[in-house]
Amino acid sequence: MEIPKPIAIAVIAIVVVLAIGIGWYYLSAGNGGGSGNVPAHAYPQPQQNQPGVEAYGVQPPSNQPAPSVSIPLPGRK
Repeated sequence: MEIPKPIAIAVIAIVVVLAIGIGWYYLSAGNGGGSGNVPAHAYPQPQQNQPGVEAYGVQPPSNQPAPSVSIPLPGRK
């Protein structure tokens, strides 16, 4: 049983495109593409005289220790 010529050419073309893409991904990994390292300029920088989370009614985390006894929930004994 032979594979028709157009199907064989299509399969070879797909394999070549995949090989080029995978090779490009691994070769560019050292230059930031695909390495998983996010550049520092991608993160927002804090600005002076800007309100923090408190302006939205959110309190920052507390440094106090957790209570040793849990608070009883309503409807539970």
